[in-house]
Amino acid sequence: MEEEDFFKDLENDLKGSDNEVGSEVGLEVEMHGANVDSDIENPIEYLKEFLNGKKCLLIKDLEAMRNHEILNVINEYNVTIKLLDRIKLENGIVEVASILNKYSKIIQEESSNVFAYIKILYKPRFPELETLLTNPIDFIEVLKLLEENITEISNDDYIATLLENESNISSEKRLVVIMSIKTCFNSSFIFTEDARGKLSSVLELLNILMNSKTEAVQYLSSKIGTIAPNLSTLIGTSIASLLISHTGSILELSKVPSCNLASIGKKKYSSSAQHITSVSGVRQEGYIYNSELIQNMPISTHKQLLRMLCAKVSLAARVDAGLQIAADTRTDNSLGIKWKEEILDKVRKLNEAPNIALVKPLPVPQDSNKKKRSGRRFRKYKEQFQLSNIRKLQNRMEFGKEEQTYMDSTGEEVGLGMINLSLKEASGMAQGITKRTNNSAKLTKKLKHRLQDANMQTEDYINSLSNTLNQ
Repeated sequence: MEEEDFFKDLENDLKGSDNEVGSEVGLEVEMHGANVDSDIENPIEYLKEFLNGKKCLLIKDLEAMRNHEILNVINEYNVTIKLLDRIKLENGIVEVASILNKYSKIIQEESSNVFAYIKILYKPRFPELETLLTNPIDFIEVLKLLEENITEISNDDYIATLLENESNISSEKRLVVIMSIKTCFNSSFIFTEDARGKLSSVLELLNILMNSKTEAVQYLSSKIGTIAPNLSTLIGTSIASLLISHTGSILELSKVPSCNLASIGKKKYSSSAQHITSVSGVRQEGYIYNSELIQNMPISTHKQLLRMLCAKVSLAARVDAGLQIAADTRTDNSLGIKWKEEILDKVRKLNEAPNIALVKPLPVPQDSNKKKRSGRRFRKYKEQFQLSNIRKLQNRMEFGKEEQTYMDSTGEEVGLGMINLSLKEASGMAQGITKRTNNSAKLTKKLKHRLQDANMQTEDYINSLSNTLNQ
C-alpha cells in the first residue's frame, strides 16, 4: 500500500475509492458535472440560490461524509466554476462582482474548514507538520512530496534535495521540516483504504477551492476600476481586488477600521520566534504593505507610509461604497488621485535632507553716534541708582556675631546686618570723611505741584480757622 502512487486521478477515485457505492455513483457524478452547466438557462439565479443556500462544510460534516459525497461536493464546485466563467462573458461587471465577492467569502471559509480537516487526517502520520507550515499551499505541497516518496523518507539527503527542488518553502522552514521528519514522522502508521481515498478527495477539493479563488481575484483585479475607482487608483488593482475578495464586497471593506486594514492578508505564524520583524519595524505585513506605493519607497519610511496609506484606503473604500449604493455608474477617481499625490508629497518631504542654516554675513555698520558710558553727566545719572550706605551695611554681616532681625508687614524675617554698628566701625574710615552720594529719593514735577497745592490748601484752612476764632 505504501509503495503505490498516493495521488490518483479523479477518474480512478470515482471508480475505486468507495466499494459500497460502486462505479454507478461515479458515472452519475461525472455525467452530472459534464452537462448541468449547459442545461441551466439562468446561471445568475442559479448561483445566487447556491450562494444564499450554501452552508460551508464543517469538520464534523467532513468526518461524517463518505468519499463519494466529497466527490459530489467537488463536482458541485466544478459546476459553479463553469457557470462563473459563463456569466463573465454574458453579464456586466456589477452583477458578476457581487456574485464573485460572495463566492470568494464562501470559498475562503470553506478552504479553512477543509484545511483543518486535512490536518486532522494527516496528524497521526506527521503531527508536527501543521505547526511548522501554517500556509495551506506549503502544507499540501510538502504533504504530497512526502507521500509520493514515502519509501525514501529515511534518506535525509534525498528528502532535503527533494524539498529544495520541488517545493517553494524557505530554507529555514525546509531545515526545520527535515529535522522534524527525523524525530516526529511516523512511518509505521498506515492509512486505511477509506482514509486514503478521503484524504485524496479533500486534497483535490482544497486545490479546486484555492484555484477558483485565485481566478476570482484575477477577474476582479482586471475589472476593479469600475467597481472601486478610487481604491484601485490609490493602491493598485491587484491589492484592491485582494482586499475586496477578503472582506466580501466594497461595502464590507468600508466598514473595516483603518487600524485593522494593515492586518488583512498578513501571514500567520505559529510562534513569535518565526516572525522576524523587518528593518522597517513593520509587523503587519499584509496586502497593503506589499503594494507598490510602499515597496518602492525607502525602508525607513515604510512604517509611517503604511499608517497614512491605511487611512486613505479607508476613505477611498467609503467613497466607492457610497457610489455603489447610489447606483452611480461614473468611474470618478479624482479623490484617489488627490490622496495618492498627498501621500507622495508627504513621503517626499520625509526623504528631504534637513535644511542647512545659511551663514548670514554681518550687517553693514551704521555711522551713528555711540552711547557714552563715561563723563560727569553719566556718573551723576548712575549715582541715582547706587545703594545707600544703610543698604550696604544691611547687606554685610559681622563675623562671629548673631544678626539682628525684624518681621516686616508680610511676616517675612528681614536681617539688619551691620546697620547697628557705627559707620566708623563698619567702614574703618574716620568719622569726618564721608562720601557724598546723589541717590536720595526725588520727586517728580507733577508730585511737587500736588504737594504745593496741598500745602496751600492747608494754609488757607488754618488762616480761615484762626480768623473765625478771633471774631
